[in-house]
Amino acid sequence: MGRKKLSKFAELTTLSHVLAHVLEKPIGRAGTWPQPLILELGCGYGEYTLALAQRHPDNTYVGMDIQGERLWRGVKAMQALKLENVWWLRGYIDHLLDYFAPGEVAEIWLTFPDPFAREGHAKKRLTSPKFLDYYKTILQPGGQAHLKTDSVNLMAYSLEAIVASGGMIDEHIQHAPIDIMTRFEQKHRQRGDQIQQLSWHWPAIKPL
Repeated sequence: MGRKKLSKFAELTTLSHVLAHVLEKPIGRAGTWPQPLILELGCGYGEYTLALAQRHPDNTYVGMDIQGERLWRGVKAMQALKLENVWWLRGYIDHLLDYFAPGEVAEIWLTFPDPFAREGHAKKRLTSPKFLDYYKTILQPGGQAHLKTDSVNLMAYSLEAIVASGGMIDEHIQHAPIDIMTRFEQKHRQRGDQIQQLSWHWPAIKPL
């Protein structure tokens, strides 16, 4: 790993609103996040998180990614915008239940996740049954999850997996309009890729 990357990783531990931690251990924040809480998983450089935070300053936003250098750029952009409602979490999505309590998250965004198109890699997709169970646990009853993707195969897979998990599809836009333009979406649109957007929720379980 280059010196520049190492220095950025080190700097993350000193910046406010950054949770840089040992990745295999919980951080003790579950159940303590300010409300309402919106989470972007695999946030990359944090462009989507930052845009949402600017639009809705009364909400709390968490951008989560495993790539520390990308988060470093997001933090620098946040500081330039002087936003106080954004937090950053460097960690694996497999550990979501260590970071967030059941019913603590109001909304989840998955923006252009890796489709893991190769045969045998379906379990790594962020809409695979394992991850959907995590989302279902940490989302508030009726809280929405959203997916934006250029992958036709990932969208088809996601629709099937969500319904199988008991999810209810709220909206499926075949050609998503231009809204928040991240560098990934800009690249896809310049290539002429079709951008789809999906929103869904899990209905609250009625007591017996």
